[in-house]
Amino acid sequence: MNLLKKSITGVLLAAAMGSSVAANAACSNPVEKLSRIINCIDVENAFCAASGYDTWRFRKFHNGVDTNTNNFLLTTIGWLTTFNFIGFEFDIERMEENEDGTVDFDYYEYVRFPDGEIITQYEKAVVHFNNRCRMTLWDQTGDQAEQDAVDEKTKELFPWFN
Repeated sequence: MNLLKKSITGVLLAAAMGSSVAANAACSNPVEKLSRIINCIDVENAFCAASGYDTWRFRKFHNGVDTNTNNFLLTTIGWLTTFNFIGFEFDIERMEENEDGTVDFDYYEYVRFPDGEIITQYEKAVVHFNNRCRMTLWDQTGDQAEQDAVDEKTKELFPWFN
């Protein structure tokens, strides 16, 4: 097969598989994408929320420590389950794109539990996206006691996921 036919075949295969020919291409508008995902979580749209994550490759860090996220919870079924017990609300203070295509994000997160308790967290995050505009890394810093309170309360609700 000549080079032209091989190139055309490669492009067609990449398109058919939903892959990008330019593997290192960046997400074209990561701020818009992150805003959409946050809104999906705010309104408890599990299908929309799940579409924002590179589910099985996604990692989350809190204060430099890998949280060992249970990636099943990032699937549509995982979000549906979560939204049955926990509500999230975000108050965004700042969201801007960095030169490298990541997004700096400062926000308050209000986590609402079935017993009526709401835990407030103030966090700053740097969010990374792949070439399909799906989140691959959420690297946040914030008060450890606030995060521990959310984690403990979540473990009470979902002991089988921890």
